[in-house]
Amino acid sequence: MNAAQSAQLSQLAQLAPEPCLADIRPCLEGAIPAVMATCAMDGTPNVAYISQVFYVDERHVALSFQFFNKTRKNILANPYATVLVLHPVTAAFFSHAHSLPAHRNRRPGI
Repeated sequence: MNAAQSAQLSQLAQLAPEPCLADIRPCLEGAIPAVMATCAMDGTPNVAYISQVFYVDERHVALSFQFFNKTRKNILANPYATVLVLHPVTAAFFSHAHSLPAHRNRRPGI
């Protein structure tokens, strides 16, 4: 992510404060698949549907990388991703762009 993109994300965040995970918990129950976007180091985008984003605690979610070889490869090379989730009743959507530190991987070899 370059400086201009980072500044743009900061401006957007000021316009619409990010809800806490407790506020969007219904989005994390798997009723509607989430969408995850990543980029390769050369800037090639990749978008994948995720069957469920799992609520871990008030600050963390977990994603399964089962069958997402390109997504996994992108995150290991360029640890930035955006996840879009939809509320199953209101159809409101929430997205979050975030750096994914490598130490957050829970299984060896991932």
